[in-house]
Amino acid sequence: MKGIEEFLFNTFPSARYASGKSEIVIRCPFCGDSKDPKNAHLYISIAKDKPHYFHCFKCNESGMLNSKTLRRMSVYDVEASIQLDEYNKKVAS
Repeated sequence: MKGIEEFLFNTFPSARYASGKSEIVIRCPFCGDSKDPKNAHLYISIAKDKPHYFHCFKCNESGMLNSKTLRRMSVYDVEASIQLDEYNKKVAS
């Protein structure tokens, strides 16, 4: 995985930048969200040197984006999961 942005854009077709490219917004896999990608509600922070957090403004699902969250989102990319967990662990310490 080269970076979280590339991973998110490759994994979620509805992904787009928000908040001046400090967040990526996608359709929420937890609540189903809207079928229109312009009305997506799940925001993922992609700030450098900070853990990646997510929040859905429709269903209020939120937390740290990690391997467990990816599995709950039906994303089973082992390499991405490992790298995401390592990144979050490194920046959280």
